[in-house]
Amino acid sequence: MLGDPRVDVWNHAWGPWWFWDCLVQGRLPLATHLLNAPEGGHLWFIDPVGAAAGMWLVPIGGVAFAWNVVIVALIAAASVAGRQLALTLGAGPRASWVGAVGVAASAHVISELHNGISEAVGVAWGVFALAALLRATASPGPVRGWVTTGLLGALTAVGTYYYAVGLGLAAVVVLADALWRGPRRELLRGVVVAAIVAAVVTIPVILVIESTVADAAHSVIQRDVADWRDRFWVLQHNAVDPLSLFVPGNFQSVDLSSLGESFRHSSYLGFFVLIPAIRSPRRRLLWAAAVPVVFSLGPFLWVGGDWVRLGGHLVALPYRLLVDILPSGAIAHPQRLGFIGIAIVAAVGAAGVRERQAPWVLGGLLVELLLLSPAPWPVATTPALDFGYAEAVRAAVAETSDAPPRAVVDVPANGEGMSTSRYLLFQTIHGQPIPYGPNVRADAFRLYGNGGLAGLVLGSGSAFRQAHIQDLRRGDAGFIALHRDLGETAEMESWLRDKLGDPTEHGPVLLWDVRPADPNAPLPPPNRPVGPANASPPAPE
Repeated sequence: MLGDPRVDVWNHAWGPWWFWDCLVQGRLPLATHLLNAPEGGHLWFIDPVGAAAGMWLVPIGGVAFAWNVVIVALIAAASVAGRQLALTLGAGPRASWVGAVGVAASAHVISELHNGISEAVGVAWGVFALAALLRATASPGPVRGWVTTGLLGALTAVGTYYYAVGLGLAAVVVLADALWRGPRRELLRGVVVAAIVAAVVTIPVILVIESTVADAAHSVIQRDVADWRDRFWVLQHNAVDPLSLFVPGNFQSVDLSSLGESFRHSSYLGFFVLIPAIRSPRRRLLWAAAVPVVFSLGPFLWVGGDWVRLGGHLVALPYRLLVDILPSGAIAHPQRLGFIGIAIVAAVGAAGVRERQAPWVLGGLLVELLLLSPAPWPVATTPALDFGYAEAVRAAVAETSDAPPRAVVDVPANGEGMSTSRYLLFQTIHGQPIPYGPNVRADAFRLYGNGGLAGLVLGSGSAFRQAHIQDLRRGDAGFIALHRDLGETAEMESWLRDKLGDPTEHGPVLLWDVRPADPNAPLPPPNRPVGPANASPPAPE
């Protein structure tokens, strides 16, 4: 599978399987009992566009096949969108490929491909929408162009609101310029049409998303109601240095590797498009790129690995205007707002390249973006996993198919980076509930109040001595799976053998069957205390 296994590949690849599972069972993918067992809850999957597209491939080739096809399709769509935007700006047939490469092979996209964050790889919809907007403003009379703009803008918002906000910021500049120079009545009518179309699509989606997180007691993804100041560590974790726009090589705004993270983020523009863009006849449009790029720098100025202060106060930037408006959980990745600016620079640069120069510029751009930029290349791939224990669980459950489903408790939950999110991929094989949400590492903190189980899933050796067998035999747990390849697990293995006896061995996984003697015994009421309010899980992606 494409993407580094220590980041977000597994839980994003789970989405198409879940959508397919819901489809064959005749349910909408808005709630699940498979996560946060035994309660389950409402869930809006983070990448509904990718999941809806990939679910049809799951029965054909499995989860890994569906994931790879979706990711490749997203990159291809980004290339088509970049070329279309360049052609819209007047680039020649050959020079337009500079726009295609500048979008699809940008350091931003390659980094998100490495991270395995599929909705962040889905940049094409915003670029298509911008191209549609530029065509509509150039010929504002036909309504069809504005309807297309509204639909593509809505698709951008459904994919990820970060890109929608970035698109909106650029659109304000484009429309302001068009109103200043064009037929205002037709333009205003067209903007109203596009806004109505976009609202008709996005408002129902927003209401559905709101309904999945509004009830904290029944939501898989817990809404973070804390003030953004209480989550300032998220802003620091994802701070954006303005130098990241221009500095090639292994430059990162924040050294996440020093924090044990494998995520990569980059806003690098590329000089092979930036220089032609500055000289391009369409360079006026660079103002539309500048606005989302400046907003993408976050609420405060970050340079050289620290916040910049004047007179003891942080230097505020335009994004600071948004943090009091947006929900606290929606401020984590300001860097993504800038991608539409990156796409504009690439397209304007393509429009500034002469046809006979295009092959040389294109070759230089490919070398720069893939070999000299901060983006990791070649993109890491995930290793093949041993599904033996998951298949054993599936076989054991099949023998008592009329029994209620009981959770598989995979431990530990705090492996390197996001590697423990592979538990969701194993779930696609065994089909049983697990006590975690999509972000296993962070969601394990919900189990803090559950005595020995908290110590077990978090790998805290000091907690084992306080553990009791009932922490694991709560009734809703059916299997305990110890993954010896995810860290130091010797003490955990000793504790589990002492409490539960000898396990069966399936490759790197030790499996204990802790189902009750009566397979049809009813499940007990949910009993999972929520962790302390001051427990801060690792930064979510």
